[in-house]
Formats: sequence, C-alpha cells, structure tokens
Amino acid sequence: MKRLHLIIYFLFIISVFALPAEIDDNPLEKGKTEFYKEFQQQDYRKAAHYLEKAVRMDPDNAEAHYFLGYAYSRINSKDGSDIPRENLSLTLKASEQFEIVTRLAPTYTGEMILLDPYTKLTADWGTLAMSYLYSQKPDSAIWAFREGKSRGGFSEYVLSVNRTMLDMCIENAILITSGDIFTIPLWYLQHIENYRKDVAVICISLLDTEWYPDYLLKNGMVAFDISRNEIEQLEPTYEWKDTLITIGDFSWKVTLPYYAPYLLKSDLLFLSLLKKNLFSRDIYLSAGFPKESTLGLIPYLKNLVLLHKLETKIQQNESREYIDLLENSFRMSPLLNKNSQDEVKLMDKLRYYLLLEINTLLENNQVLAAEKYFSLLEKYILQKDYPCQSHFLNEYEKEIENRIKEAKKKKPGKAS
Repeated sequence: MKRLHLIIYFLFIISVFALPAEIDDNPLEKGKTEFYKEFQQQDYRKAAHYLEKAVRMDPDNAEAHYFLGYAYSRINSKDGSDIPRENLSLTLKASEQFEIVTRLAPTYTGEMILLDPYTKLTADWGTLAMSYLYSQKPDSAIWAFREGKSRGGFSEYVLSVNRTMLDMCIENAILITSGDIFTIPLWYLQHIENYRKDVAVICISLLDTEWYPDYLLKNGMVAFDISRNEIEQLEPTYEWKDTLITIGDFSWKVTLPYYAPYLLKSDLLFLSLLKKNLFSRDIYLSAGFPKESTLGLIPYLKNLVLLHKLETKIQQNESREYIDLLENSFRMSPLLNKNSQDEVKLMDKLRYYLLLEINTLLENNQVLAAEKYFSLLEKYILQKDYPCQSHFLNEYEKEIENRIKEAKKKKPGKAS
C-alpha cells in the first residue's frame, strides 16, 4: 500500500512538471516585460505573441487588450521615424484593441504605458493620416482622421482646446508643439475643418527624424537658415558650450540643463528656425513644451496658459490677464470626457495653474481678488463634477480655500 502511494505521488509530481509552459506562464506579465527593456532590446512582436495568449485566456481583461493594442502600435511605428511606413492593417488591429478597452472599462484604471486608450486612438489614427500626407495621399489622410474620430479618438474637448490654441495665434504664426494631445488634434483641425491653415504646426520631436524636416520644406510650411543638404547631415552636438545667440537686436544665451548636456538634431533645427523666422513670423510653443527644448528662452516666453509666445523682452505674468485666459479654458469643461485620464489630467493642470495664481494673490494680501478667482472653480469645475485625480491637488485646493476664509476673518484684501 505504501508503495502504491509512493508511485501515485511520483506520477503527480511528473504530471505537474510536464504541464505545457504556456499554462504555467503569465503571458500578460511576459508581454508587458518588453515595454520596459532598453529601447534597442524591445521586441514588440514577441510582446504581441504573449499578449495575444493573454486575451485568449481572459477576454475580459482590459489591461491585456490595452497592452496588446500598444504592442501592435509599436510594431507599426516604434517611434516617429517609422511614421512614413505605417501600415493600415496594424493600425486597425491596434485600434480594435483600444476600442475593446473602452467598452470593457470606460474609465481604464489598469497600468498604462503613456497614453490612455482614447488618446491612443487619436494618436494611432493621426499618425496614419500623417503617413498618408507624407506620401501625398490627402484623401486617404482625411479618411484616416475621420475613421479615428468615429472609433473614439479626437474628442470634442481636445479638439476644442486645440482650436483655442490656434485662435490665440497671430496670422501666419509658427506653433511649435510637443506631445500627441497638443499636436495630432491640430493636424485634424487643419485638414478636416480647414481651420487656421495659415498657422504652421511644427512637432518638435519629429524634427529629429529624417523625413519630417523634408516634409515641412516640401509643403512650404517653414524655412530654416541652413540648406536641405545640411539638414540631412545634421547630427546631435555633444560638446555644446553655453553660447550667446544674436538675431537682429535680440540676444540670449543658449544654455543646457544638467540632465541634457547636448543639443539634439531637433534643438539645432529649432535654433535654425528661430534664426530664419524670428522677426518675420510670430512664434509660439504649445503647453507642456519640455523645458530642456526651450534653448534657454524661458524668460522670454509669455505664458498664455495653453501657449507660450516668444517675445524679445523678458516676460512677467500679468495675473489678471492670465486668469482670464484660464477662465476661457474652464468654459470648455462640459465637453470633457471624464473617462479619459489624459483629459482629466489636462483639466487638473489648469486647476493647479489657477491655484498657484490665487496663492500669489494671497501672499500679496489681495484677499478679495483671491476669493473672486477661486469662485471660478465652483462655477466651472466643482470637485463633485470634476474630481481631482491627484490627492495632492485635492488637498492643495482645500488649503487655498481655508487660507481665503482665514484671511477674510483677519483683514479683507483689495480686489484687483
């Protein structure tokens, strides 16, 4: 009898270790691993292989569909240099996965790579449209933009914010953008609505690619102070020293932050663009523009909330004008897709900017002005309707409200 028990035990052990590997594996985690490797080591076909298993094993797992969509998207174009080679079938496969995510979990709370599924739909269809534009297929580009909107991208709130950005630009301006949420919807507006096509929208990160500067030149969108041949041969500068740049009567020092001791090709082309266009066209930078790409121009950027306008004199915020611009932004809140983390984060940034300005008013003992502008939050973005994603921001708003109440008890300030 003991011998029989021993045989059964060993047969059980053998059967466990003989199970197919895919039953014992966690394909979702294996697929996600590829996203966190060094850029050159990332294998998104391998990631898709595991993630396809994950969605077969658990079709209702929104996170598995999200990462599978991202894997297809990265196979399609790993970075901006691949955009001209984008493939419709891969865009469709990625889109289908993100659409599944928005059905399974309208407010997606799983792990994210960078963009939420709504913004990713905008990005994938928008970059496909750009690949068609680069290939001189405008009808296909228009189809791609419209298809992206019909599938859940290009929300009314994001389009409204980007439309406002264009409205703020002077005629024939250059708007240099950063990030999908402040670039791709602008392409949509200009090509679908023919909205403010006089403004040249230039994506700063795409200036690092070989194809995009050529696209800008061929379409007459912007000029550089170096030849096309020089642009093609341009390489990052790793030995850049702080340098005084003079354009007409305007001089400033191009400095580098400690964490980026070099100038990328995009930085050099931005500088070239400034040298050629600064006094013939107004230049704006989109909200969220990375500080390391501003070439030391931050003191000369007039803060217009959604934009920064480059001026030749050092700028100081005018609180009242700035808050009025914030109020214009808050008026778009009814269009907000509350299921989109990216849109809610954008609203939270605007809320934070207002609280910072109110804090300054309180420090200057302008209590009545602080109270007046705090009421904008109650008018447009009440916490119960538009709750903060950030615990810090929620607490900061409460702190500002309490400081206004305490200041009013002590000594009312002068309204501005």
